[in-house]
Parts: sequence; structure tokens; C-alpha cells
Amino acid sequence: MMRTKTRSIVIIASLVMLAAGVPVNFRGFCQEPPPPPEDVFSCRLERSASGAFRLILGGFFREGSTVSVGGTIPRKVKLRDPIPASNEFFTMILKGRICNGLPGNIVVTRPNGPPAPPFFCVERCPN
Repeated sequence: MMRTKTRSIVIIASLVMLAAGVPVNFRGFCQEPPPPPEDVFSCRLERSASGAFRLILGGFFREGSTVSVGGTIPRKVKLRDPIPASNEFFTMILKGRICNGLPGNIVVTRPNGPPAPPFFCVERCPN
């Protein structure tokens, strides 16, 4: 009898949490959604033989995302290293106007979502 009563209370509590919009697993415990992967977790500045700089970002980037470096939007954005069976990429290459924002925050905004938390890149373009 006691086990049935406890099970009923867990089911009722689960239904109340579901109605309130709280994710619940099948055993009745609150379940937090997994955190999204970091959009940017590394940055590296390179200089070509012609003297042009490019900033190479490592992370998870979706096609159609926008990016700013220290509040400045780069002229060119290329995505490289696709993740199989998804529309995401591991590498983003930025060219043009990147030195204006370095060192600074890199903010990636997904196509249909809010901006990701900023990643501070410490790279600096030499004069």
C-alpha cells in the first residue's frame, strides 16, 4: 500500500512539473537540459606571405551564423571542417577588419538564436 501511495505522489508531482514547463524524466526527477556546446573555444592569428591577417576560430559553427570580433564584423567568413550528418563546422576563418577588434570578444550569433556567450581572444596584430 505504501509503495502505491509513493508512486502516486511521484506521478502527480511529475505532472505538476510538466505543466509548469520543467523537463522531467520518467522516474519523476527534474531533468536539466544539457548545456549547448561552446560556440568558440579557441582563436589563432595567422599572417599570409602577402601580409594579410586571418583569424582562425575553433568551435561549433552553424552555416548562416554571424560573427563579430571586438564589435567589428569581418569582411570574409569561411567555414571549414564539416561535422558529419549536421550543418555545423569545426573551423571558422575570418579575414579583413579583424585587427580592429583584437584583442577582444568574439561573439557568434546562430542563424535563429540569440548570441552565444562571448569568447575573449587575446591575439594581437603586430604593427
